[in-house]
Amino acid sequence: MTTLGTHLGFFLLISFVTALVSTTIRLRHPQVIARETLRFFLQISIGILIFAAIIGVVEWAFVRPLL
Repeated sequence: MTTLGTHLGFFLLISFVTALVSTTIRLRHPQVIARETLRFFLQISIGILIFAAIIGVVEWAFVRPLL
């Protein structure tokens, strides 16, 4: 069975590669590519983290009392 750290590591790696490829397709200058890749990577990671937190709160509020 894999650990949470392994899953998080692969998630961050896939998010970074997705951001890098998406940015590299559109842009040509290395400095702009680095800046936009970091911005897009943070948007992906923070967005999914917020979504996971909302799901956790909803589960805690509505599902846990039923168990």
